[in-house]
Amino acid sequence: TNNVYGASTLGVLDKDGVVITNVPVGNTPFGVDVDFLTNLVFVSNTQDGTVSVIDGKTNLPTLVLPVTGFYVAANPATSKVYVGGQDASLTVISEK
Repeated sequence: TNNVYGASTLGVLDKDGVVITNVPVGNTPFGVDVDFLTNLVFVSNTQDGTVSVIDGKTNLPTLVLPVTGFYVAANPATSKVYVGGQDASLTVISEK
């Protein structure tokens, strides 16, 4: 993530680690995970209290969810995304 206050981005890398594009996300992105089965990328935006959902095929943001947290973990087997906060909270998002 390009972690700055204000408009931030998520860098998309090719197989050699070269940035091929930057996708706009919310303020101060922190946690990132990918569901490799659905090709969805989840980014927690700590200052906004949101999670950005990005289509990994098109590298376009598709949805912004009002979920506060720092850490993100996608479980491809259950199609659920877990967002953990610094206050020990846990939010579960269903991809379906």
